[in-house]
Amino acid sequence: MFNTTDEQKKILNDIISNESHQDAKEYKSSWGDIVSWGGMKTLLNEGHLSTTNDTSKKKLKDDVVNFYLKNCLSTHGLLKCGQETSQGNFFFFTTYLYQTLLQEKSKNINCRGTYSFKSVENWTNNLINDTNLAKLFIPINLNNIHWVLIVVDIIERSIHYYDSCHAGKDEQLQRLQNIERFMDDFETKKKSSEKKSKWSLYLNDGATPQQKNSYDCGVFICLFCYLISKQQPVKFDQSIIPSF
Repeated sequence: MFNTTDEQKKILNDIISNESHQDAKEYKSSWGDIVSWGGMKTLLNEGHLSTTNDTSKKKLKDDVVNFYLKNCLSTHGLLKCGQETSQGNFFFFTTYLYQTLLQEKSKNINCRGTYSFKSVENWTNNLINDTNLAKLFIPINLNNIHWVLIVVDIIERSIHYYDSCHAGKDEQLQRLQNIERFMDDFETKKKSSEKKSKWSLYLNDGATPQQKNSYDCGVFICLFCYLISKQQPVKFDQSIIPSF
């Protein structure tokens, strides 16, 4: 069960407020789109949700998830790209990383679904010299239908899959292997002379909180990120979602 502390309540209140924040004015994605701070409510009202027949059952779109990961968490000092913590440095990639890595939006239809580190190589430039990098968070938007999360624990040499609606093992393994390949290419780019052990891949397990509807997956991965970044167990249930 997810117990809401005073710190968590402050975060939740800020997410749905319309007040501006001087320390998080805007978010710029790698693709050049900009989301200005105005509270989560503003993002929702401006159409950053996917359309369904029932307005109470809308799924989070990329802009909302990116904004939350890049600004709402870091605003409260929980984490920032490049900010040192006692756990090492955390980095959140945007939701566009995985689809670009797999060239899912390529103009060349034959390239779609094909792995290409070159397509995202520049996205890793600011991580090359980070010797204290501990975790990478990779949110994945699956065809605007479902959200999953992959977390790379660099210290433990492990890659973890989080899904609030269990996917098949083959699908999970394929995505984990793509990120494993991405990490191998990234470390080759770093040209580290240190001998690295192989990555351990972890499929989504039965303990991962599961959604009880077809549309809360985006909120679930935001909560996964929040709890993992706080070194807290990923334990909560559907009842916390309306507050979040």
